[in-house]
Amino acid sequence: MGMGSCCRSSRGPSATRHERHKPEETILYEIVANHLETFLSETREKHDRGLPNYVEKELREYLKRVIPEPRHDERNAAGSRGRRSI
Repeated sequence: MGMGSCCRSSRGPSATRHERHKPEETILYEIVANHLETFLSETREKHDRGLPNYVEKELREYLKRVIPEPRHDERNAAGSRGRRSI
């Protein structure tokens, strides 16, 4: 078995289809979305400075990371660029 054989990707009918990860459907996303403001205000009350700014920023950015799935015609156009039959 050559080294290249372990790294080949299958392009046939049995190839794994990529599906977009949907963070908005996870338990973590639901908890952060439903409890972030309460968590931040309680942290500020119990600790003089609260959380570092970068932590609050990351949590808020996490809630904004919902990326729409590309339309079918965009996937086909992107996949066929640069390929020509002879």
